[in-house]
Amino acid sequence: MKKIFLCVLALIMCFSSISVFGCGNNKGQSSDASDVMLADFEQWGPDFQLIRLFNNFGKVTRNKDEKFVKNGKYSAKFQTVGGYLNGSKPLIYFTAISDLFEFDFRDFTKYSEICAYMYNATDKTKEVTIGLVTGIGSNSSISTAQGQVFVLEPNAWTRIDYWLDFDLLNLFVDLKNIEGVYFEFENTGNLYVSEENVYYLDDLKLVACDEEQEINDLIYVDKGEVCSFEKDYQNFIATTELPADEPSCITVSVVNSNEYNLPESFENKALKCVSHSTTDTNQSASKIILPGKLLQKTEFSKVSIDDYKKTYFAFDVYTTDDLTGFNKQISPWFTKEGGAGNGSYIWPLMKLESGKYYGKDKNGNDIRVEYGEFDKYADFLKPERNTIKSYKISFYEMAYGSAGGKGIDFLNAPGKISLWIPAQQTGRDITFYFDNFRIETGEEVYVKETE
Repeated sequence: MKKIFLCVLALIMCFSSISVFGCGNNKGQSSDASDVMLADFEQWGPDFQLIRLFNNFGKVTRNKDEKFVKNGKYSAKFQTVGGYLNGSKPLIYFTAISDLFEFDFRDFTKYSEICAYMYNATDKTKEVTIGLVTGIGSNSSISTAQGQVFVLEPNAWTRIDYWLDFDLLNLFVDLKNIEGVYFEFENTGNLYVSEENVYYLDDLKLVACDEEQEINDLIYVDKGEVCSFEKDYQNFIATTELPADEPSCITVSVVNSNEYNLPESFENKALKCVSHSTTDTNQSASKIILPGKLLQKTEFSKVSIDDYKKTYFAFDVYTTDDLTGFNKQISPWFTKEGGAGNGSYIWPLMKLESGKYYGKDKNGNDIRVEYGEFDKYADFLKPERNTIKSYKISFYEMAYGSAGGKGIDFLNAPGKISLWIPAQQTGRDITFYFDNFRIETGEEVYVKETE
């Protein structure tokens, strides 16, 4: 899943605006006995009132030109923009729950598809992505499931039918707790709104299932396995998450190892991650996500505290590319179940509860590191060309090697693992291959307890 951050609406009106109309009837009524009309734009509230805009979306207004209305008297007009410097894609979402309007449609197991009509008022073929909002971290951030891309023909209506694949979505999200539906458009490359990138949306509807759907749990792992990418469902299990208001700087896919001449230990399949060069020196990182639904099937929460010092989480990375100019490290972060936002991340090995970390450096010398100095010693993964590099961290360090010892919360109830892939400005793509995410035993980690 990806996380996208929203500026408070009042602070971004220079890029994003909504025209105000008179109030209509409260939402919460179905279009028929079972279907739910999320927005037909015949009234101000909630259709326009509950809209949320992201990534310098642009402008939303009420349209009454019947040429651009599919049904009724009105539709929504979008004039999209997107991030000018960072290339982020404009995104808008419609909520599935409102206390103000007294409706709650978050149980998406009741619906077979999301249907809408969209008019592309440009002379060029465009694309729009539609997907699910899966979590709200705060007023300024949401998490989304990877959506489906639809092609919009120029100067024409397109009916969008996004069929919900319950088994696939169930790998990542709680289908009974979906927060809303999002639309993501192409970045325009413009600084301000114009009439050059205009779309109209009408009749956004959740279509009810004809009968109750059986949702299968496809996730299973072998002993010691976290993810090997050898099982069918693991072709889809790794997703990406974006930094604040930035485009993704990585692309991930599961590939056949023999097609890329990967080392024998990478077996049949591996996760391919392409890091795209960016000219934005302020861009931070994109993340590869292993979801909690996977981690909770593993042995993370089953290991006894007495065995933490000799139990390790590990994975391998390999590249054949020239790494000149990529003097960076890949850092895994750990989030407890239900955590959202930076406050829930566990950046391992930063400090013990006392504020100190005791251990050995790579030469075997005793070290005592104050918080803030640990980057000198952190065992984050720095890839090397044509070399299998293994990242390994003990459960003890995961549990206590972070501010306040919060890592224990992850081990008790794992929420997700995020591999931070830093943005790079080498002028070329760099490809990394990940495999063998695992839990293994080894020698006890050396830790000199604090006094």
